Amino acid sequence: MAGGTNARRGGLFAAVALGAITLGAVALAGPEAEPGKPVPGVFALPELQDFFWSLERETALAVQRKDYAAAEASVTKQIDLAPLDPVAVYSRAKVLALQGRRDAVWPDLRRAVELGFRDARALRADRDFALLQTEAEFASIVQDAERLAGIPLPVAAPPARVEPGFARVDAANTAWDFRSGTFRSFFEFPEADPRAGPIAVGQGEVGDLLRGWFAEGTAAGNWRDLYDNHDLGHSPMDLAAFPQFTRVVYSDDASAAKGLTNGLQLRLFTNAITLGNSSTAVTGSWQWRSMPRLAYGTRGGPALLFAQYQSNHLYVYPEHRDHDVDFLGDVYPANTPYLLISQGSSGSDQPFLQAMAATMAAFRPEVKTALASRGALMPALQMILRRTYRGEKGSGVAGGYFSGEAHPTVFDAAGLDVPAMVRMAHDIAPDALPPVVRLRVLEESRLLSGLDSAANGPESLFDTPCAIARVHRTLAFSRRMVVSARESVDFHGRPLQFHWSVLRGDPKRISFQPLDPQASVVEVRVGWHERRPIREGSSLASNRVDIGVFVTNGVSDSAPAFVTTYFPATAQRTYDANQRIASLDGTRIDPSKLYTDPTIDGRRNWRDEFSYDAYGICTGWVRMIKGERQTFDPDGRMIIGQDGNKPKTKAVNYAIRVAGEAEAASVEVEPKVEASEPGSQAGSQEAMGR
Repeated sequence: MAGGTNARRGGLFAAVALGAITLGAVALAGPEAEPGKPVPGVFALPELQDFFWSLERETALAVQRKDYAAAEASVTKQIDLAPLDPVAVYSRAKVLALQGRRDAVWPDLRRAVELGFRDARALRADRDFALLQTEAEFASIVQDAERLAGIPLPVAAPPARVEPGFARVDAANTAWDFRSGTFRSFFEFPEADPRAGPIAVGQGEVGDLLRGWFAEGTAAGNWRDLYDNHDLGHSPMDLAAFPQFTRVVYSDDASAAKGLTNGLQLRLFTNAITLGNSSTAVTGSWQWRSMPRLAYGTRGGPALLFAQYQSNHLYVYPEHRDHDVDFLGDVYPANTPYLLISQGSSGSDQPFLQAMAATMAAFRPEVKTALASRGALMPALQMILRRTYRGEKGSGVAGGYFSGEAHPTVFDAAGLDVPAMVRMAHDIAPDALPPVVRLRVLEESRLLSGLDSAANGPESLFDTPCAIARVHRTLAFSRRMVVSARESVDFHGRPLQFHWSVLRGDPKRISFQPLDPQASVVEVRVGWHERRPIREGSSLASNRVDIGVFVTNGVSDSAPAFVTTYFPATAQRTYDANQRIASLDGTRIDPSKLYTDPTIDGRRNWRDEFSYDAYGICTGWVRMIKGERQTFDPDGRMIIGQDGNKPKTKAVNYAIRVAGEAEAASVEVEPKVEASEPGSQAGSQEAMGR
């Protein structure tokens, strides 16, 4: 019952345009029907996803061949499929410019800007338009891009009028976006009617506060807020407690679309504030996991989680065995502020839905509108939750807001302080909106040639504006990153202060070096960590280091952004006094106790002993595997003999093998000697797919 998403991909032309638009649905009429064949409905369009990307590849390859007529034909087919896709329209304008058909360029270029390509700087820098940039029409289009930069994208489907109590997702009000692999449904709400329902029913002190504020007109309530249950009614929120919510319902054809109504919710966006949940998990497989761990490991998943975050969507999921003291500890490979994970299984999400609903209702109307219009409502909710959180089992947050206790991977319902949450939300003034933090990696260390030949994949798990996740695959003791928070925003123009904090990990192995006076750009070094308790005295262990990044405007703090590093427990490492790798031993690892997410890395059933010369340079290593001794040169090639004074070597590739069945299966890295000629270059690595 796990949901999924298509990979976000871009071709030759999309590389520029994708960075210039925000996530917006692309209305699709579908291709023209062949004789005797019906045009596919919107919920069948995901079946054409591969065809869409094949057209993108055809366009790029044709441009490389300078066959511009073929490129134009391919991209025109793409526009026929996705007529409101600004990337495809922009790409055709480029193809027309390359053909020298300047008069034909302007309609497409102007249309691309109208549809969402509004990056004036990218337009000016695009060399394909170099011969046109002195034209008055080009200057006019650039001005339009600048003027429209802050204006919402055009609606991609006719909005459906919300009926009392429910908002229906169907083909008439829904569009498919090929680029993100998501549906967008649009709704139109009637004017709020104070008699339509109370702001809250019951809820004790919280209900009394909300009703009093609502009566005096200082609480927004939940009118225009959607609730989306995504587990087929297995764990629905009690909307009787917050009757102003509108429930999302799905038509029969929407319900039949794969992954749209059950499991991980990454496939549906709406034009309204949306709170949702799914008490589901992947079971019965070696890839067993909760929905958040599925999202973190799905290609494109973290980017869509961020898109939800800035689209005023928040989903709550149980951790279900991914964060248990009496099982394998915290097995999440990353931490993000994009969703909420509840401690426990089915039903553990309910207290968080109630808390979020009450807090959303408590904002002043003008504050809630301002936050939502800026895509900052969910960051504000995350800040409030963490500011008021009382820690695991309500035991308290000793270290304050910038400590790990306030920003766990998973939240315990016993730590919720809902009265404090609603009071904090209600106290936010229109001229004191919380700032938002944005991160970007400027530089980082790379895998080492030779030594890291068995790394099995890149170290980057994902890069998003509020969460950067890495896997420490290198055998080097530490990884270096230069991270910028300069793109952080205060909506009132106040100066920002920057805070970088170790939330989880050994502070002696983590260092921050500010590269400017404000510490808005920092060099981060993280040394190798073995599995360890998440903090001193805790019985919960983890393979991850978390660094929190915050901005403060003097009035309010931001929600956190995270820089995390995951350390696979697939082999024991020892380092010498100079922090050089001395040995790597996977023969003593018990996967039932030292769990590593198998979609990230596998166990190494061998032991390596490394050698160094007098200058500290690695001269190779000796491997013991299945009772056999193998010798490797510093390039990671296995020495198989001598040819005079020159060693004869063969490349070794590293493949992934799944051993066993169902949840008991394990993933192993398997070395394979390449049947190449002696002395040839090292073979390529087979990276793990995610």
